[in-house]
Amino acid sequence: MSSSSTNRSRGRHQVSQPAAGWIPTIADALKRSGSSFGFVLSEIPGNDRIGEVMNAIKGIEGESKYIKEGYQYVGDGSAHQWRLATADDHYPTMSYGITSFHKEWQDIQARLTCPYHYVSIGPGTGEKDREVLQHLVGMLGDDEKIVYVPVDISPQLLRMGVNSALRATGLLDKVDVLPMELDIASERELETLKVVVEELGATAGVLISLLGNTLSNFHNPDSVLSSLGSLLSSEEDRLFLEVATTHKADETHVRRAAAEYQGSDPFLMFAMETLCDYTDLPRESDRVKAVGELEEDIIKVTTNYQMDKATKVRIGRSRSTFTLRKNEPIELIVCRKFTDGALLSMLQEFNEIGVHRSIPNKGFGSTMYLLSASKDSRHLARSHPVAAMPGTD
Repeated sequence: MSSSSTNRSRGRHQVSQPAAGWIPTIADALKRSGSSFGFVLSEIPGNDRIGEVMNAIKGIEGESKYIKEGYQYVGDGSAHQWRLATADDHYPTMSYGITSFHKEWQDIQARLTCPYHYVSIGPGTGEKDREVLQHLVGMLGDDEKIVYVPVDISPQLLRMGVNSALRATGLLDKVDVLPMELDIASERELETLKVVVEELGATAGVLISLLGNTLSNFHNPDSVLSSLGSLLSSEEDRLFLEVATTHKADETHVRRAAAEYQGSDPFLMFAMETLCDYTDLPRESDRVKAVGELEEDIIKVTTNYQMDKATKVRIGRSRSTFTLRKNEPIELIVCRKFTDGALLSMLQEFNEIGVHRSIPNKGFGSTMYLLSASKDSRHLARSHPVAAMPGTD
């Protein structure tokens, strides 16, 4: 590959094999994993996971009970139920979002005119990542490769998504895969991802995605957005964001949003899977209720589990129990639909590179953004020129 062709397509960054200067953990990981995805660079200790989930389900005296965000997707049962939910036409936020992605993301795709290393936070069922990877790989030279970093709190979904994402001719020959099992809501674990992004940025810009309205599941989506912004440490880096939207935030649309989730039995079964996996509570979808409310310009739908009588609940494989009062809710998962006004406020620290809005269905749709960090918020760790990589002219 000549330096002139590289400079025409990607400015000062070049995509090639990892440099010798990469931190040893990443270099060793690539050496050990090659183009496979059986190796996971970062993993959450199992005991930490189990303890956090059980403590949240039991709740502290006088405080609410809930499934810790992200852990709804952990476990073989949860991963299976999630796949069923995403294929349910009664849950159009997910099902239509997947089947229409090839068409809907064309405006964003047109703005990605050179290869990026790709960090996908929550690859889900993998179809969207496959589309992105095919586009990025299509711009590579004969001797070039990119690194694909799928990130998920669920090892089961991580494997499912990566398998699906790479199910396309030629991808494995052009993509090195570094799966990371971590919780981006954890500051400590986010620091691990920052190190990886910094090292990837030595050879090219980095595209980071958060698709499928995943942002809406966090208790503090503004904080998550700010954390993602901190990963964009070069003017070449991009954030690809997809969120569910609502034409209006009023009581009529609140009822419609709650009815969408309540009307999908596969979604309800998915929502309670983690709770029923960790406790002896019955897997009965009529125990699950989707409740909508307004958060200023945002519609928030909380899906809860309730019993119609006081119930002693055994948790885990131990003899530990707690009492669930009659009609006391256990929060299973939170979902949101954002107005344009709410998104404008939330994205103030980013520059808009591209945007695509889907046609609303009964007042609901989705919006895709391609974003860069604003100069005021961008870290300057990679503002200096980088040396040419070994093997390039």
